[in-house]
Amino acid sequence: MRKAILIGSPNGPDPALPGVEVDLRDLAIYLKSVKGGAWESSEITILANPSKKDVLATMNTASICDYVLITCSGHGEHHVRNDFDDTVFCINKTEEMYISEINPRNKRHLVVVDVCRKVVLLKLEEHRMFAAKQAQPYEFAEDRKKARQLFDQAVMSCAEGRIVVYSCDKNQTAGDDGSGGIFTQSLVKVGAAFTKKPSGVMDINDAFQIAKVRTYQLNAPQTPTINVGRRRDYYPFAVSV
Repeated sequence: MRKAILIGSPNGPDPALPGVEVDLRDLAIYLKSVKGGAWESSEITILANPSKKDVLATMNTASICDYVLITCSGHGEHHVRNDFDDTVFCINKTEEMYISEINPRNKRHLVVVDVCRKVVLLKLEEHRMFAAKQAQPYEFAEDRKKARQLFDQAVMSCAEGRIVVYSCDKNQTAGDDGSGGIFTQSLVKVGAAFTKKPSGVMDINDAFQIAKVRTYQLNAPQTPTINVGRRRDYYPFAVSV
């Protein structure tokens, strides 16, 4: 059982980010394609300007899934205080969530974060306050069946754990030219272009490395980062059947 949760805040704190709506649309289109793993519409939840309560409820329902993909698009910054170090995501005009909170607590999940990460040094009281495009192309049903099998097999062959991808490094801003987040759009294009015959899998680390170069080329010095710990295998991001 798999679940994709696409979270975006186009109407969060000013200025508005119309590109976030593009990201949510394009991510859903990509995931439902054969290259993206042939996800079903019923497996994808889009949360636009959600409340924290809604995000947590969605995380809770996803806790029983074998694999969960979560994306976060909007405004954000990175908070630091003594031993505290985490990126915050503005989910709507008035509420924020730390990326560490966006965790379905299932065995295998990937989090892709496309927000700015300007470092903000928090005072103790501040820390306590925070703590409280195109139509989908026609695809043969048999190709979708093969893609789902290939994707699911790749997921379950990986060690359990959490992977988090950030669109930029600490103290950087995430580019958005109005047609979507530069990193998110680069990542989607990398996955959509993946081709390996007779069949193959592109994992998130390989996709990330290519998208990282493209993002830097388009919006230097924006430098995406990935946090995988000590693991040596990575969840799938694209498949070719």
